[in-house]
Amino acid sequence: MAVVLALAMAVPYLVLGRLGPTEAHVPGTLACLAIAFALYWFGCVENRFRLTEIQVLFLGILIRLCILPMPPSDDMHRFLWEGKIIGYGFNPFLLAPNDPAVAHLRDGNWALVNHPDLPTLYPPLAQAFFWLLAKLGSTQWPFKMGFLAFDVLGFFVLRSIARRRSAIASEAVEPLRIPAPTPRPARILAIYFLCPLLIFEIAGRGHFDSVPVFFNLLFLGSLLARKGWAPAALGLGAMTKISSLALAPLLLFALGWKRALAWGLGLAAAVGGSLWAVGAFTVLGKFATKFRFNAAMPSLLDSILPFLSGDARRNLSMALFAAVCLACLRLFRHAAPERQALWFMGLLLLFSPTLHPWYILWALPFVALTFSRPWLLLTGTVLITYEVYGRALATGHWHENPWLRLPEFLPPLSLFLWLKWKHHGTWLKGAVFSLKGRSGFPQEPSPKPLRKQEP
Repeated sequence: MAVVLALAMAVPYLVLGRLGPTEAHVPGTLACLAIAFALYWFGCVENRFRLTEIQVLFLGILIRLCILPMPPSDDMHRFLWEGKIIGYGFNPFLLAPNDPAVAHLRDGNWALVNHPDLPTLYPPLAQAFFWLLAKLGSTQWPFKMGFLAFDVLGFFVLRSIARRRSAIASEAVEPLRIPAPTPRPARILAIYFLCPLLIFEIAGRGHFDSVPVFFNLLFLGSLLARKGWAPAALGLGAMTKISSLALAPLLLFALGWKRALAWGLGLAAAVGGSLWAVGAFTVLGKFATKFRFNAAMPSLLDSILPFLSGDARRNLSMALFAAVCLACLRLFRHAAPERQALWFMGLLLLFSPTLHPWYILWALPFVALTFSRPWLLLTGTVLITYEVYGRALATGHWHENPWLRLPEFLPPLSLFLWLKWKHHGTWLKGAVFSLKGRSGFPQEPSPKPLRKQEP
């Protein structure tokens, strides 16, 4: 029965692959995704399917093939355009799609490019990838297959990380006969690789975030394996998407401040120098200050501090972000690397002025490794923001609905608070009964699991 239900997960994706553009079919899309997420939560998060690693890989690829015919997002048209003009020797960091200098290259795809008045904001390594895929064909298929290839590669890197963490956890706690806190690797892989948000945004909508996610996983895996080239993997991720730099604090935890400072300066010179050389800083600054969508903390500051100017609230948000990051440097210095990664990437997402649904994918591998149920719930509730995309297509105006943040953020936040209350409440209750000498509770605190140092 579990196998049949697992195969049933492919049905909503099969419908999505033939439904049509998401923006034109928002109710049907959200209905299919709700069914897919319910099956995913029941079978993968709650682990009712108990899939093996091979079954997860097979089912994940099958589902991706089902949704692959789905029309991509309008970002795909920009990928195609930028890959094309690079092949003709033009710089997409300096020339917007509507620039007269590239008017002779306009085609049917050009008319569908979003924000045609803005140059690109994708870093140089991403541009090189677009150029290579454009060489293979001028349709969406080379791009989707390329992004899908990195998606599958990410599965294997995460598999290696999950096995290493599981081995370390089991060896550390076996002498004390305490259950290992880390889920088995197959469950971690199911939570990640069968996540509806990942499948929908990469294989369906055609976003390229599987590429930076792969490099982020490679960075974490190399840190755990104590590879000297680990910071280089972080640099590759940042050259694909700037958001990967949120993981830079992990260098400080793993290498010490001297080596981390040296590597940090090197990465800043390499990434910053390349962005400056191609002229990307102007458009990145404009994107950070002029665009706003589905923001969490910035919108909260707007609500409680309406008497401040927009610039003042933006500066305050940046200051709070820096202060919380500094606090986390101390609070999580002894935490597992995947938990450190989730906190710093999660903070970036929560303080970002723009939070499209596929941005959550940057944190998804670390969510799976740490089994964070609130973040897993957010991967489902964030999909409700596609209502804005559908309304923009119907009316021709992009107008955000602030009330959508309630069904999006309130359930994950409520789950987070409930889990915290449950954890601390159980601990407090056990402590009180222990003091009274009641049976059923330990008279002495249980020893903490030993953390075995890797060789």
